[in-house]
Amino acid sequence: MLSGAHFYPGQSNQNSRKKEEAMPRPINLGVLLLVFATMHVDVVRMPAGQAQESRKYPPLPKAVSNPGVAVCEGWVYVYGGHTGQPHVYLRDDILGTFHRLNFNGGTSWEELPGDLGLLSPAVVAHQGKLYRLGGTQARNRPREENDLISVTNCAMYDPAKKRWEPLPSLPEGRSSHDAVVLGQRIFVLGGWCLQGKSKPPRWHDTALVLDLEQPQAGWRTISQPFQGRAFAAAAYRGKVYVMGGLRPNEKMPSLAVHIYDPQNNTWSTGPQIPGNARNGFSPACCVSGDQLYLSPADGKIYRLAEERWQEVAHLTIPRFTHRLVAVSEDKLVAIGGTSPKDQRKIAELELVSVQPSR
Repeated sequence: MLSGAHFYPGQSNQNSRKKEEAMPRPINLGVLLLVFATMHVDVVRMPAGQAQESRKYPPLPKAVSNPGVAVCEGWVYVYGGHTGQPHVYLRDDILGTFHRLNFNGGTSWEELPGDLGLLSPAVVAHQGKLYRLGGTQARNRPREENDLISVTNCAMYDPAKKRWEPLPSLPEGRSSHDAVVLGQRIFVLGGWCLQGKSKPPRWHDTALVLDLEQPQAGWRTISQPFQGRAFAAAAYRGKVYVMGGLRPNEKMPSLAVHIYDPQNNTWSTGPQIPGNARNGFSPACCVSGDQLYLSPADGKIYRLAEERWQEVAHLTIPRFTHRLVAVSEDKLVAIGGTSPKDQRKIAELELVSVQPSR
């Protein structure tokens, strides 16, 4: 993703609209390796025997970036993603495949009924079911200009029935977004609406809420004090956290953390993501053992503790545009993504151990 001359999507450069989920080459490394003097990061040393483990699980059927991933009742489910070259989004390179792996001793991926070919679909799990929300479709073939659209499609997958069932559509197409479940509600955050090759994208400044006890009532809109995409989101201690991402009028990724309190319908800010600006682009996160973990492009695993980020582990294979899920209270798994070093898509799952705070 770093070949050629690059711009962050959302800049004024006309070609930037064609580069969904892309990172630019760091032309001036000194600029990108920004050090934020006001940032405090603790480092937690792992005791002997707690070093990360890698390749315990079989690799993905295909190396992908931007898949939709969720864990449900001991299985990890992976939907879609992009297998092609950086900045080139062909219809055949955006997958509509759906697989799962049993985290308790599974040795191979089980193929499940697929559906639309989607880049960056948001996938969440709740009470034994999977929910797929939005994403990007490509309409172009080889040697054609990128022609990308954000979809409104939403669906629910019941593992017992092994089929997809429709959900109320999003009010507008939405991709490069994220979603979380909090209580009985799904929250869809940020993203943008891609409208094909002839129209500029429209950045969303709202979040959406679907009540799973009354899904037929459809989506409710709530205000969002920022426009952003390519971020990570998590439900943590009764609130919704939105971490990092790209902004429409900023050249560099944001390291900001926005926090939504649904009880009071208010937004606040949290401690910014550690490291340089690259860490703000398409990081991954998860919650395990009542702890919030963040996995950005520098390969480190950070935990939020007492309003500061602690470095608690690191990946053997750093990545972005990936997903992070919890196997147990002290073990996390990084899935898919792109290598910051050589821009290759990653098939390997990496198991990493963390020491929960007490």
